[in-house]
Amino acid sequence: MRFLYTAIPVSNTILEFVALPGFEEAKQRVDDVMGSNDTADNRVRYGRWSSHPETRQSFGRMLTDGLAGRPVIIPSVSRILPDAGDSWKIAARVTHNIDALSFGLGYIWGYNPQGADMVFKLKSIAPGPPGTTIARLQLINDRTNIFAGHFNYTVKEIAGIPFSTAIRGEAAFYTDEPYNISKYPGSGVKAGPHPRHPDGITEKHTLRYSLGFDRTVLIPFLQDDPWRAYRFSFQIFQRIILDHEDGIRFFSTAEKIKMISSFLTLRVNTGYFGDTILPDIFLAYNPSGYWAVNPAVTYAPPWNERVKLTLTAAIFGGHNKFGFPGLQAEKDSLFLKMRYQF
Repeated sequence: MRFLYTAIPVSNTILEFVALPGFEEAKQRVDDVMGSNDTADNRVRYGRWSSHPETRQSFGRMLTDGLAGRPVIIPSVSRILPDAGDSWKIAARVTHNIDALSFGLGYIWGYNPQGADMVFKLKSIAPGPPGTTIARLQLINDRTNIFAGHFNYTVKEIAGIPFSTAIRGEAAFYTDEPYNISKYPGSGVKAGPHPRHPDGITEKHTLRYSLGFDRTVLIPFLQDDPWRAYRFSFQIFQRIILDHEDGIRFFSTAEKIKMISSFLTLRVNTGYFGDTILPDIFLAYNPSGYWAVNPAVTYAPPWNERVKLTLTAAIFGGHNKFGFPGLQAEKDSLFLKMRYQF
C-alpha cells in the first residue's frame, strides 16, 4: 500500500507513506543463503546461493572453545523468523526539489529477514557424545529501525567548463544493528565466548551510505556512430560500525568485519549499429581483496523490436573464498536470456 500527498505543489514537496504486508515466505528467502539443521535428521542443508561446499569452513567457526575434554563443537540450530502477520514493513518519506537538486528523508520500521542481516544467538552449551560439545543456537532477526536520506543533483559545469555529471547519494542509519562477536583468541584455539557478550551478539549503531556518479562520454574513435555516447556509472558503498569492537565477525567463516567496509562498482555500456548490438560490463571490487566481473552483450534485431537476446557471464574471485564476492568463486556462470515483449 502506498499513499502520496503533495504538500507544496510549487516546490513539489511530497509526503509518502508505504506499508508492505509480509506475504513473502521469509523462511524460503533465508534458505537461499543460510544453512540450517532444524530438520528431523539434523543435517545442515545449504541454499541455492550459499557458498560452494568446497569453500565452507566448519559451521559455527566462532564457537571453537568446547567444554573441558570436549573440543569438538556440534552446532544445533533453530530459526526464529517472523510470520506473515509480524513481518510488515512501515515506511514514511518526505521529498523536495530545489532547481536541479532533489532530496528526501525517510524512516523504515520492520523485519528484514535476509541471510546476510541475521545473527546466531548462543542459547546454551551442553555435553554431547564423547569428545563433543553441543552448542544450541538460534538464527534470529530483530526488528529494524532505519533513518534514511537521499539526494540527486546534476552538475552542468565547473568553472565554466561543461561537466554534465549526475551525482546521487543515499544514506541509512541503523539503530542497534546486531552482530556476532567472539573473543580472539580462545583458550588455545581460534575463538571462544566473549566475556561481555555471553550470547555471542553485540548491537551497534551502523551507518551505511552510497555515492554515485553518472556521466555520458563521446569516444568517437571507438564508435561507428561518433555521436553515440558511452554511459559510465560509478558507485562507492561504505558501512561504518560506530563504537566498533574487535571480535565482530561473520559467524560461519569467522571473517573479521572491519569498522569501515567499502565496495566499489563501475558500469559501462553503449550501443553499436543503430543500437542493435548493446555491450555492457559491470565491475565490482572489495578493497579487502575480492572482485566480480559481469560482462554482457544484447542483440536487438532490427526486424523485430519485441525480441532481445542477451549473453551474460558472472565471474567471481578474491584472495580467499570467505568474503563477498569471493565466496561465490565456485559459482561462475554463463547464461543466455531471451526477452519477448507483448
